Amino acid sequence: MEVVNALSQGYSSLVASSIIDYCYFMSLGFPHVIYDHCNRESNRVAHELARLARFSYPSVWMDNAPDEVILLLVNDATLLMNE
Repeated sequence: MEVVNALSQGYSSLVASSIIDYCYFMSLGFPHVIYDHCNRESNRVAHELARLARFSYPSVWMDNAPDEVILLLVNDATLLMNE
C-alpha cells in the first residue's frame, strides 16, 4: 500500500524512492492513471519476476522474457479476453 500511496502522491520516503519517483514522472505523460493494490494471486507476473530476480544473476532481456514469465503473461491475456 505504501507504493500505491507514493505513486499517487508523487512523493516517497521508501528505500526505492528513486524508482518510484521515476515511475511517477513517467506516468505524468498519460492522460489518466489509476494506482491500485492487488494481491499476489492477482499479480502473478510481478511475483514471478521478483522470484527470478532473487534467485538469478542480473540480466537484461532484449527480445524475449523467460519462459516462466511468458506463460503467465499469456494466461493473463487469456483471462482479460474472456472478461
